[in-house]
Amino acid sequence: MKGTLLKTIKEAFPSLIDRLNTDNGLLHLEMHVFTDFINHQIDKGDRDTVAKCYEIADHYLKNGNTALVNAIHVSLLEHLNLADGKVKRRWAWDIMPDGLRQGYNWIMAQNSKLLNKQRPTSR
Repeated sequence: MKGTLLKTIKEAFPSLIDRLNTDNGLLHLEMHVFTDFINHQIDKGDRDTVAKCYEIADHYLKNGNTALVNAIHVSLLEHLNLADGKVKRRWAWDIMPDGLRQGYNWIMAQNSKLLNKQRPTSR
């Protein structure tokens, strides 16, 4: 995959072009557009599209600069809805590439540490 993440997303999913363009280069907001798209595909059960999204995100997680890697952790992985509820989503975890899975686990661990620091201690 060559080019920038956003160019790659736009080429793979032309329906996202207008929504991505409205955020005027604000990477985290653009990443949220992609995350919302992935979550919608997970809810629809569209394994092929989710796998393609994961492939793109995994590539840039491994090869992106610091800002891009941060955006993938904070604005994509942190906001994926993988919990089963009315819709079964476990399959989306099962098809996630190892690199993304490690990134997901890492950001969730960071959030857990932060929450534990914010909890008042009993005296």
